[in-house]
Amino acid sequence: MIRAINSLHFKRHVVVGDRTIEIVLLVHPDGVRPMTAGWWSGEEASIIGADISGNFLLRQSSGAVGYWDHAESRLTPVAPSVRALIASIH
Repeated sequence: MIRAINSLHFKRHVVVGDRTIEIVLLVHPDGVRPMTAGWWSGEEASIIGADISGNFLLRQSSGAVGYWDHAESRLTPVAPSVRALIASIH
């Protein structure tokens, strides 16, 4: 994760469903905490990143990573793990 954070200036795109998003923030592993938010009613999750539109990459309790789109109030699967997410950033 640290290597991905340090590489965001030139590798910051990931495919989510049928679109490509631009990541602007990845949270340092030491700062990842389970979130509590009024808009979230799913399983326990932690914000691990954000895109240019203010949507979040969430690490779910299963270890999978999803993309929360605020406008659509929808979670889209992105990767089976944080490691797989990092590998998919281009």
